[in-house]
Amino acid sequence: MAISEKEKLINSRRRFWQMSWPAMMSGLSVPILGLIDTAIVGRVESAIALGAVALASWLFDLLYWSFGFLRMGTTGLIAQARGRGAQGELRVILSRPLLLGLFFGTLLVVFAYVLSPSLLSVMAGEQAEPELITKGLEYFRTRIFGGPAVLMNYAFLGWLLGMGKVKQALHMQISLNGLNALMSIGLGLHYGVAGVGAASAFAQWLTLLFWGHKIWVKECPASSNTLQMSNPSLLSQLKDLSAWRGLLSLNLNLWLRTCLLLGSFGLLNAIGARFGAITLAANSLLFHLQSLQSFALDGFAHGAEIMVGEQLGAQQKKAYLRTLRVGFEWTMATALLITVIYSLFGSYILGLLTHHQSVIDTSHKYLLWAIISPLVSAPCFLLDGVMIGAVASHVMRNSMFISAISLLLSLSLCLSVWGNHGLWLSFMLFMVIRCVTLLPKALSFAK
Repeated sequence: MAISEKEKLINSRRRFWQMSWPAMMSGLSVPILGLIDTAIVGRVESAIALGAVALASWLFDLLYWSFGFLRMGTTGLIAQARGRGAQGELRVILSRPLLLGLFFGTLLVVFAYVLSPSLLSVMAGEQAEPELITKGLEYFRTRIFGGPAVLMNYAFLGWLLGMGKVKQALHMQISLNGLNALMSIGLGLHYGVAGVGAASAFAQWLTLLFWGHKIWVKECPASSNTLQMSNPSLLSQLKDLSAWRGLLSLNLNLWLRTCLLLGSFGLLNAIGARFGAITLAANSLLFHLQSLQSFALDGFAHGAEIMVGEQLGAQQKKAYLRTLRVGFEWTMATALLITVIYSLFGSYILGLLTHHQSVIDTSHKYLLWAIISPLVSAPCFLLDGVMIGAVASHVMRNSMFISAISLLLSLSLCLSVWGNHGLWLSFMLFMVIRCVTLLPKALSFAK
């Protein structure tokens, strides 16, 4: 019996949720870890140290997330390879980002450690308190040693998502962040910001050892019975320069897009620092709320990556349109729920994060922006997932370029008039432009 369109839509809604909720729970564990770190630092050190961790964390975002292409590119390529039935390509697709992660991660440790004082000073501004830089360096220089493990874990996570193994991806992220949280509590309470940074580095390496062995040796299909890197077939594929050129082109676009995104966030954070350490700390708390909802909504982006990759790889245009529809339904419904939660409990959450009343009072002045943010920014998260599944990295690059220019223009107009409120208004406009520039291309994939 033929399945009706209504039944297909219901099945699509069910499968989209099944692909999304583990990634959502996985994503939520990341900002929850950030909240734990913030709470530890906010209680054992000064308000300036809280701002220092926020500043150094944004620098880590600029460094680590700029290599998010190792996850995104791997997910899209693996999902499309599965869609067209190319099982023999899966192992080599994983091998390339792993090698890139090891190479770039090692470079990060060397160069970022040396340049970190200058980078933090530039971000904080000339008038920054000396303690802001000192505490930021304590945190940064312990956490940076996890660099190679972080980037290689991106590749393994991308492989799990591309294979549709969303529950295993959830287990990987929760084990990483759970271990990080436990070590942060133990080390952070004794060694302050340096202990929190060291906990992050140790957790990344331990996760790489466990999950790297599990995925590479036990789960990643090989073209022969030999599962080692010395496999002649694998080495031969890795010497394919045209494949490397294609991968580097894809990753370059994703890298530029991510750099623009994180540069925009870094700019917002740097401007917040110029309003003073208290405003910087207050903004960091509100951006934690933003991060919390972003990672929750990103779960639907991951679901879109998997299903869109499969469907476009198999040239299933009608199924793709259904995925786009149900993706927007789930995303906007969740965004509305988050807005309600922040409206009711936002003040309570801020009070849990720090006992510094001056920071809490300042945060309340700008809480409305965090409340409306889910509804304003939700669509762009889903559309990012659609573009990753479609391996349309050039579209993501162009969209982010336009959005970043719009942010600069908005900041130049709004800051002098509305101060920190102008900063938050500019951020909202930035998220809207991201959506507007991605939606037409997403619709064109169905033609």
